[in-house]
Amino acid sequence: MDNSFGMGQIVGGKPAFERARDSAVQLLSKGLNPGDSVSVLMASARPDALIARPSIDLASAKEKLRTVRLTDRPPGVLVTIRKAIEMAKQAKNPTVEIYWITANQKSAFPQDSEKTVREAWTALTKSGRITWVDVAGTDNSNVALGAPVFSRQMVTPRA
Repeated sequence: MDNSFGMGQIVGGKPAFERARDSAVQLLSKGLNPGDSVSVLMASARPDALIARPSIDLASAKEKLRTVRLTDRPPGVLVTIRKAIEMAKQAKNPTVEIYWITANQKSAFPQDSEKTVREAWTALTKSGRITWVDVAGTDNSNVALGAPVFSRQMVTPRA
């Protein structure tokens, strides 16, 4: 689930991050059965494993998701894909499903070579079935947020 800074964009009166969190909780409530296991990875330039090892405690997973917060980090698709592949290898279930929950921010998609990106996605598809969950809403202008760039050092008056 994407928790990068851009997920704070409000669409339809609600931040994309809250839509993503609600979707993830709903997926655990209605999409999984007792005995199914779940791992949760928070996607950003520094992905965090909220639940690193597959767990069958779905109630605890939902509670952890409800408490997770938006970060101030930029998006990081390639590093998140690599971390997701590592985590998928730990799954003991014969069927691995990966839900990529995001608002499809333009800035999230890497500027790396097309070949590198394609190879990363191909590797992820070998780890499990991917379902893309778009929480952007219909009126998302697909803005890209970036860090400010200063042309020189900031000057402040002396006290």
